Amino acid sequence: MTHNKKLVGAAVSLSFLLCLSVGQAEAVVKKSWYLGFGAGISNLEPDTRGTGYRVEDRQDTGSKLFLGYDLSESLSLEGYYSHLGEAELVPSGRMEYEDSGLSGLYYFYKQSHSYRGWKGFGRLGLGWMKNDSNLYYVQENNRHLLLGGGIEYGFDNGLALRVDVDLYDKDARLVAINLLKRFGGSEEKAAIAAPAMVQDSDHDGVGDTKDACPDSPPGASVDDGGCELDSDGDGVSNSSDRCPDTKKGIRVGVYGCDIDGDNDGIIDSLDRCLSTASGVQVDSRGCEMKLEFNNITFATDSVELTADSVKTLREVADILRRLPEIKIELDGHTDSRGSRTYNRDLSQRRAETARDYLVEEGVSRGRMTARGYGLDNPVADNFTPEGRAENRRVEIRLAE
Repeated sequence: MTHNKKLVGAAVSLSFLLCLSVGQAEAVVKKSWYLGFGAGISNLEPDTRGTGYRVEDRQDTGSKLFLGYDLSESLSLEGYYSHLGEAELVPSGRMEYEDSGLSGLYYFYKQSHSYRGWKGFGRLGLGWMKNDSNLYYVQENNRHLLLGGGIEYGFDNGLALRVDVDLYDKDARLVAINLLKRFGGSEEKAAIAAPAMVQDSDHDGVGDTKDACPDSPPGASVDDGGCELDSDGDGVSNSSDRCPDTKKGIRVGVYGCDIDGDNDGIIDSLDRCLSTASGVQVDSRGCEMKLEFNNITFATDSVELTADSVKTLREVADILRRLPEIKIELDGHTDSRGSRTYNRDLSQRRAETARDYLVEEGVSRGRMTARGYGLDNPVADNFTPEGRAENRRVEIRLAE
């Protein structure tokens, strides 16, 4: 598995080198068709979060068939079909993968100006994923980018061996050995004379005499002055930028991605409360989450919920279902009439009644604590009917 991960990382790096420009005058191979097939090992990662299933076996044998056309000695266009096998799920299930699409290959390392000998290439394309399973599943989007790369060795008779890695979106990859055959494409003389040799120490396509950044990393995209590109203008060059589409004006970290200054899980560009204290629970805006209700009231000497109380508890249940990580405390209270012992029991039953209703609404009992405080914590005057009505209540708050 570790070896496969290293191959995948190498393929991603190579794919950034794909060049879509074929207008340069180059040596001198006729355009040709080729047909090939391959087989290898696939690694499959279906998303099982929230399903009750887990992936038991991620690896399977895979195969692919492809048809390509050499636009030049450096650039080819290729259509493909891949059968990637299936992942086994437990307790009992499978997820099968098939993919087809179109990609471009750029040969960035050439041992000779022909299709003979060793060549390295990167791949970029668009694919369509098809899944099949004996379980119910939802496919959010079957279209995806295809990234890859590898090496190829061509023989004089048009045959070639290729070893490559293909990354199909985020949950499937294939390491394969391929055999292909080119039809036609004999060599012919160049139409123009070879240009004079220009010294280019970092091999970025800009001669040393014009290169303002003579130490550009291998394979990095550069501007006319030989310096790395920064497409989104965030101050981090493309080769180091893990978030290449950052909006203008957003503060970023060393890898070019939005930062989360207060470490509350909400990036600063979306955070409306940038200085939240450490450990405080926050909502989707990055602000401290508050959950306080005190209008769950009862009739005298009763644990029966009123219509207004039921309405409030439904609102609470909706919040708790959307925020499954939080826990609450339900505090029961009474007015001052009756003995302290009786009111303590009555307030406990009121808190438990509210908790039981929330359980019926789908909230886990383990997320809630019910406590009765009797007559000890009034919020209004117990000498008036209105005050006593306010004191006959259950309060809901976030558990500490």
